[in-house]
Amino acid sequence: MPQLYNLACRLHVTAGDDRPERDLARAKAMEPGRRLLREDPATTVFSADHDDYLTRHFGRLEIEVIAHFVGHTETAVAYRARRLGLRRAARHWELAKVMDWLGVDGPTLRDWGVELHRCCDRRGRVRTILVESTDLARALVRGGCWQRLVARGADQFFIREIIESVLSVQKHGAPWERLWVSHGHVCLNPFSSPSFGLFYSGDDPKMTGADLDPSEISPEQIHLLR
Repeated sequence: MPQLYNLACRLHVTAGDDRPERDLARAKAMEPGRRLLREDPATTVFSADHDDYLTRHFGRLEIEVIAHFVGHTETAVAYRARRLGLRRAARHWELAKVMDWLGVDGPTLRDWGVELHRCCDRRGRVRTILVESTDLARALVRGGCWQRLVARGADQFFIREIIESVLSVQKHGAPWERLWVSHGHVCLNPFSSPSFGLFYSGDDPKMTGADLDPSEISPEQIHLLR
């Protein structure tokens, strides 16, 4: 039932008369250009109303949409959600977003030792490319990398999220988010086509490919699962 309701909401089956306005707001919220917006963690304030909205809607609305409605960036909302206990440290992030937030390209990340996981669906088509938080944290703290990125306009909330969340896991024993759960609680696993991109908090043990990791659904390995 939760999966059916999830899909119904995404297809707007449950929407009322305000559907055109909601669709327009969602389209604006999902524009890739919003990933280039920046907030300074030193001056950013989440009001009580912002926290209430985030608490009520996290995992029910796309994190991009929540960010749009509370007037903050996606990374600021993700950071705040973790601090409020609504999510844990994410294991993986989508490459396209990471490149926009850090202002670097894929080859540069590879040069820094960050592995790019090309993840396929059951037809062997690459649907998303993921990078690991631990790889990113290791690269960011090496030789003043994150300071140089910030000076060039990188997203400070994203950098803080990566470094702090990985430290909380490695140094303080904080739990990771479950595999394939994104920072906005949607499914990152394209091998599970019916669930890919839908809301997911790791609570579906019957999800196809839930026990696989990104390296196992790469173009080089996908044939072993057919």
